[in-house]
Amino acid sequence: MLSHKEQLAVFINDACGGQSEFEKFPAVIQKLMTDYPYPTYKVKEGAPYGISCPGSIVHVCNWNNDGSLSVIVYAKDKLPSAIEHEKSLCEQHKTDYEKVKGKDTLCNVNPSWLEPYEEQK
Repeated sequence: MLSHKEQLAVFINDACGGQSEFEKFPAVIQKLMTDYPYPTYKVKEGAPYGISCPGSIVHVCNWNNDGSLSVIVYAKDKLPSAIEHEKSLCEQHKTDYEKVKGKDTLCNVNPSWLEPYEEQK
């Protein structure tokens, strides 16, 4: 696995189009991109989230101006407690769980609840 610094250099070059393009992003986005360039994280214990609950594997898909990260929880990675939370939300909102079952979910999280995760090969 690349070091944080190496990962950031690759990210800035490949995803942002180089340093000059990276510097055009607002400061809050630059900080998030710098601090959280890895694509995959694990949600820390104690995190106050239901679908992206502690222990969940999440994938960064956006850095937000409010300082949060948008992450995807892939259906295959959802923990049993996340599935139960989804069922509860469906019940609350009178939605048939079968319509959301097996779908990936987009969530916003405070990045302080994330830790880098290296996928097992």
